[in-house]
Amino acid sequence: MNLDFWSIIAQISATLLGLVFAGQVFYLTNINDAMEVQKIQDFGFQDISSQAMVICILTNIILFLYPLLVAVCLITTTGRQVLIFWEVFWVLVIIFIIVLELVINKKSKDIFTNKNLKDKKNPKFELVVNRVKLGQVFVCIGVVLLVGLLVPYKVFSIQVFEILLQFAVITMIIIGLGLIVFDLIAFEKQNILFKSTGKTLKIIERMNQELNLRRQQLDSLYIDYSNILRSDEYAEWEEERFKEIKDTLSHAFQKNAVEMIDNEKVERKIFLENCRNSIEKIPPGKNPKFIADFIAETNRNGFSIYSLNQIFKFQEELDNITMELNNFTTTLKGRLSYLRENGVIDKSGVKSRMS
Repeated sequence: MNLDFWSIIAQISATLLGLVFAGQVFYLTNINDAMEVQKIQDFGFQDISSQAMVICILTNIILFLYPLLVAVCLITTTGRQVLIFWEVFWVLVIIFIIVLELVINKKSKDIFTNKNLKDKKNPKFELVVNRVKLGQVFVCIGVVLLVGLLVPYKVFSIQVFEILLQFAVITMIIIGLGLIVFDLIAFEKQNILFKSTGKTLKIIERMNQELNLRRQQLDSLYIDYSNILRSDEYAEWEEERFKEIKDTLSHAFQKNAVEMIDNEKVERKIFLENCRNSIEKIPPGKNPKFIADFIAETNRNGFSIYSLNQIFKFQEELDNITMELNNFTTTLKGRLSYLRENGVIDKSGVKSRMS
């Protein structure tokens, strides 16, 4: 038996076990930081990464603990009494692993209670789901393989079983390291996962109602302003205004005045197109796409899954469209007020409503 090899494996496994526990502190810190973000509290999202983290930590512990136990077993087994101890110990460990697998399966169902996981369109969520499943598969295969090789090796002392056992232990450690690297990414603050609750859906629906009200107000102002620009009263007023501008300039600057007037018309046309595009982002009686997708997925599955980064993007889209509506509304109100002050329209504000 290669005692040097198994001594090194024991040291490496023990070190990696310590790394797993250190990683747990890192993961918990990131999860707590993500949960304290104001947007999470405002929207009422519920953390699911902490439960997924427990499963990942347990599988990582097993992946490093088993090589350690195998190494210690081989190093210390020199007498019959010690051999009996290890036989009893391995039976207890296998029972423990079975119970642990049942606990992990129960936690997995608690987190991913959804019959339509294939309908999920969140790649980060899919990665965590697959990570949990693969972790369980690797643990089961690793335990069966190590015990299946350890027992015949101790009974028959055939060298080939030790070689296979060495290969299996190294493979298990490499898999564990790979999962740790994945976990470092999966439990980074921006990737922490949250699921929507009833409170979240109510908040989103209320925000959507507010957006629709803003959209209706802007649409009304846009129609008023467009009607005024097409009116004879506005054409006459604009012609007089442009004439006054030209008259105030010397002959040398007449060309500049024409360019300024043309630029103003182009700017107004672009403004109206942008305003129309902003209004059309919220079709009448419908929801903006990003809100419609959120509500549809929540209604279909009972909840929707978002990473912290995706929640930021959702909020950014909401802020952008709200800001657009507000800016265009403010600008249109200012322009209508200016036209009213200059006598182009009366207090009703629209040519079609003029007395």
